[in-house]
Amino acid sequence: MILRRFAEALKQQNWAAIAIEFVLLVGGVFFGIQVANWNQQRLSDKQGEIFTERLHADLRIEAWNFEYLIQYYGEVQANAERALALLEGESVASNEQLLISAYRATQFLTRTTRRATYDEMRSTGSLGLVKRKTLRDAADLVYADGLFAIVENQNNGSRYREAFRMRVPMDVQIALGEQCGDRFVTPGDFRQMVGSLNYDCTLGLKQEAIDRAAQALRNDDSIIPLLRLRLSDVRTVIANQTTSTLDTRRALRAVAKATP
Repeated sequence: MILRRFAEALKQQNWAAIAIEFVLLVGGVFFGIQVANWNQQRLSDKQGEIFTERLHADLRIEAWNFEYLIQYYGEVQANAERALALLEGESVASNEQLLISAYRATQFLTRTTRRATYDEMRSTGSLGLVKRKTLRDAADLVYADGLFAIVENQNNGSRYREAFRMRVPMDVQIALGEQCGDRFVTPGDFRQMVGSLNYDCTLGLKQEAIDRAAQALRNDDSIIPLLRLRLSDVRTVIANQTTSTLDTRRALRAVAKATP
């Protein structure tokens, strides 16, 4: 309609009408562009809010994973130190306690990272929609390094773990796993993480079976050196988590304390 009136005004050389129609035409185009831009911004802001909420939830779990890993391997270390002292004759305890500590020194933690939101934003170029820089920085630190995968690979291939399972009879291994293995911890619950591995337990086996398994460990000359290696590796894991990746830990703690 505006274009038709504009054309008629040109034919009639009605300059006043031409000016008015031109302003209306330009104004209409400008307003239409602005409306489109506003709608796009509104959609982007909404998508940013969704991504922010999802990323915050994921990083809170990663913050828990990080702290739980330190706590868990602290308990593995304590058991490795206890078992080593018993095998080297520096302390005294029952054969059952030796087996429990020696078994718990073999344990390692498997955690699944929650990086789907981060990967989606990276692949679609949407990371900038998250306006909270603390979230973006924490995500880059956690997901770019592949920290948890590195720790898992280091501990899953423990030579001490292999030696222990080769020496200890299966009935004893089954009892150790069922009675003294890892307790389930709800991801994200910071109160449950203490004592998931260190707790009182008994094997419920005959003493003869316990003594035989403990003696099998004592008779193997490779167990003590491999246990020392295991203890050294666990100490390295804890040191890396508490010192070498201090920036990551601080970033995750800030996220965990922040309001969604």
